[in-house]
Amino acid sequence: MPKNTYGDLVQLNNGGAGIPAALQRLQDGLGTNTGLALSTTQIGIGGTDLGLKRLAAAVAAVTDGGATNLGWLQEAGYAALAANFTDAIGTLINTNLSFTVIAGRSYQISGLLQVSNSLAADGSQFNFAGGACTATTFFMACNNIGSVVAGTVTSTTLAGVINYTTNTGTDYLVLSGYLKVNAGGTFIMKAATNTHVSGTMTLGAGSWLALTDTPTL
Repeated sequence: MPKNTYGDLVQLNNGGAGIPAALQRLQDGLGTNTGLALSTTQIGIGGTDLGLKRLAAAVAAVTDGGATNLGWLQEAGYAALAANFTDAIGTLINTNLSFTVIAGRSYQISGLLQVSNSLAADGSQFNFAGGACTATTFFMACNNIGSVVAGTVTSTTLAGVINYTTNTGTDYLVLSGYLKVNAGGTFIMKAATNTHVSGTMTLGAGSWLALTDTPTL
């Protein structure tokens, strides 16, 4: 009976006017806001300042809750370093560029790393075997912008090392790759100085990776 469950009924508290043109929070029967908002053209999430609307056939847009497509969408597959990562040992260790990937899914990978070493000849190295996931298919290629001396710039295994024997000044490394996951789990980039003598390798704050779940055709 409605009288016995009115607290669980979802409503708009709109004076019986029906669904409004502007986003309005859905409430329960006790007047408590839910995490959803509703209008005749949009669905809101968490409030009325973030909406999702149909832009065209088979195309959705994130909005600021109004008519402007100014909303932002943050996904688990995008991450940047909040602070510098450094290594002065020469042993590959996990960075904070870590993601949880799903068994059987395929991901396009891209990234941009800002890399330097206080002793240029110590260089830098990277791999992607820091996590628990395994790969059915994996490859990664790296291109550089700056005065670097390349060692191995491609890999077809998570543990395969990409390295630069010299990093002169501040260099930028552009990553492009693909991962099809066998066993799901964490996917983590590791980094270190390449051949340690006395330098410190720095992976700059803002260095980023992006994993995009992608269909296979």
